[in-house]
Amino acid sequence: MGLSPRVTPSDADPDDPMRLVANPIGLPRTPPRYERRPPRLGEHTEDLRRWLDS
Repeated sequence: MGLSPRVTPSDADPDDPMRLVANPIGLPRTPPRYERRPPRLGEHTEDLRRWLDS
């Protein structure tokens, strides 16, 4: 059983879909909700560095 991609809107452009890997855990009565896009590469790097330095 392979993972199928899910399509969800990106925060930058709601009309531009973003392909994602499906959730590997299948819970039919409580399916996963995709409310936010995953972070882009390096998007939180500076925040994490400041947090680690504090």
